[in-house]
This record gives sequence, structure tokens and C-alpha cells, in this order.
Amino acid sequence: MALAAVAGLIHSGHGASFVPHADYPSDPACRPHIYELDGSCWVGLSETKRAAINQSSDVLASVASGRAAAFGFTYIDARNTFRGHEICASGARWINSVTCPVDESYHPNATGQRGGYYNAREPVA
Repeated sequence: MALAAVAGLIHSGHGASFVPHADYPSDPACRPHIYELDGSCWVGLSETKRAAINQSSDVLASVASGRAAAFGFTYIDARNTFRGHEICASGARWINSVTCPVDESYHPNATGQRGGYYNAREPVA
């Protein structure tokens, strides 16, 4: 399963916005950093693997923002709004770790949807 916590929002400047959905890999989506490095997780992936997953978010953000700009859209990067709320964070986590059933794994929870995506989109909506 691909990491599916989408944190990229794209705004056209005309009052309409496109919020990509994680289940459609062709969407120009950005993922937030999934893990807080050196956080409170004692089991699971190594810090090296967690860092590599986070770096993929940076690559996706770069590609998505470039493609959005190429078509006249403004890219709204929500990675900063998720900072401190990743998996392994000591505070409130906005991204699910592995869940059962697995369909919600690595997706933002309801608080992450409100605090992460909504707050990033609100200034341009």
C-alpha cells in the first residue's frame, strides 16, 4: 500500500480548489511528513526508513507544486500544519499508523483533516 496521507491542496485563484484524493495516484498530491523523527515510537521502522519516507513527501511536494504552477494553480503546502502531529509525535497525532482494517493506515484522522487540511485551505477559500 502506498503512503496515502494527502497534504497538498491546489487553488486556482478563481474561488475553486482541487483537493487531491489519496486513492487516485494520478492526482498531483503531496504527502505530509509521516513520521516525527526521534519521536516516541520504540518499535516499527528504523529512523533511517522513517527519514526516507519523509523525504518522499518533500519530493512529491516539489513535483506537485511545480506541476500546479505550470497550469496556473497555486499549490498550498500543508506539511507545516502537520508538524508535531506525525506518527511518533509526543502530542496529538493527526496521521494514523497501521490500523485494522488497514484502509485507514497512514491517512490523516478526523483531527488531521480539520487541523491539517482545512486550516491550510481556509485562507484561500
